[in-house]
Amino acid sequence: MISIVIALYNDFKHGYMQEYIPLYKSISKEIPLEIIVVDGASQDETQQFLKDHNINFLIRENSTRLSRIQLGLENTSGTKIIIHHPRSILSKDAFEALLNTNAIWGGFTHQFDYSNPLLKFTSYYSNYIRAKLKNIFYLDHCIFLDNELKNILLNLEDREIFEDTEISKALRVMAKGHLLEAISKTSSVRFIQNGILNQCLINQKMKLLYYLNRNHKQMNKVYEKGLNLNNDN
Repeated sequence: MISIVIALYNDFKHGYMQEYIPLYKSISKEIPLEIIVVDGASQDETQQFLKDHNINFLIRENSTRLSRIQLGLENTSGTKIIIHHPRSILSKDAFEALLNTNAIWGGFTHQFDYSNPLLKFTSYYSNYIRAKLKNIFYLDHCIFLDNELKNILLNLEDREIFEDTEISKALRVMAKGHLLEAISKTSSVRFIQNGILNQCLINQKMKLLYYLNRNHKQMNKVYEKGLNLNNDN
């Protein structure tokens, strides 16, 4: 079985959960999937949509995305786990590829849902420089891992941003992460709302602040300004 951990917070407006929840329920008729949703006490239609589609969910109020991920991990029973980005979507091929790989952790090949040269370069860098060479997988790769490794992540210190970098750094101690060819199609909402070039510059600024070991709460306020896509704050 594959356990899919999805940390949500007011994600109904982005439209992705309306695509992947019915899709994964359909795929689960052929491939055993366990959908584990942890919601940060959403105030939009998220919880009603989950109820309408008979998806059980846990609630963790006033929480970071990492905290919601950790609660989801605690409740997994599948031999393989996917830490699913709330605004990404995987195809049936992705689940089949995961079942056929011997890799103990890694991610799927990143691709944006909007075509633009800068976004194509961002995906290229994400896949072939950051993931393959540096062994850092961001959450929009939909990070996968063997169930036996989840306790490593349960011990991570809570943080509001770059939780996926900390996840990768913890897992790469065990083995090199593997990039599967199957696609993780990811929302470009940040780039569309902030402007593609501007968001690219913001991303580089955030990476610099991370490597300078700046406070994660302050970094997240800068990153989420005007959007608040990830956290209940």
